Amino acid sequence: MEITAYGHEHILGTHATTLEITKEEHLTPRGDCIIGVKSSHGLADLREELLPLRGCSVQVHLSVQGIEDTITGFIHPDLDFRDETTIILRKSSYICHRTLLIHADKAARDINRQLIEKMKHPNQKMHMTIQAVNL
Repeated sequence: MEITAYGHEHILGTHATTLEITKEEHLTPRGDCIIGVKSSHGLADLREELLPLRGCSVQVHLSVQGIEDTITGFIHPDLDFRDETTIILRKSSYICHRTLLIHADKAARDINRQLIEKMKHPNQKMHMTIQAVNL
């Protein structure tokens, strides 16, 4: 699964427990977990591909102009992938309709700072892929 998202001048990437990608175009400095806007997909768009991955560990790979990072986490069996706007990765075990991963090994503040700096530019494009680690 490949998702694209774009940069925004207010991207901070400083949240300690979550990381978010959103289809929304507007971002305020309060959205410190958001690292990409104008996403090509929300969770609902990926639902059919994600349902078979419930109960699996997955890797989310981020790439911006050759700068890369990878987040590993778990897709809880109870997740329903119904949110149409966002994709959230969480270090915690909290699940809701906006959650893709729990027990992630990274949050926004842990992402490669060069990648975050690139994403502060509105025309910057980020590629995000999701793949199972154990099926």
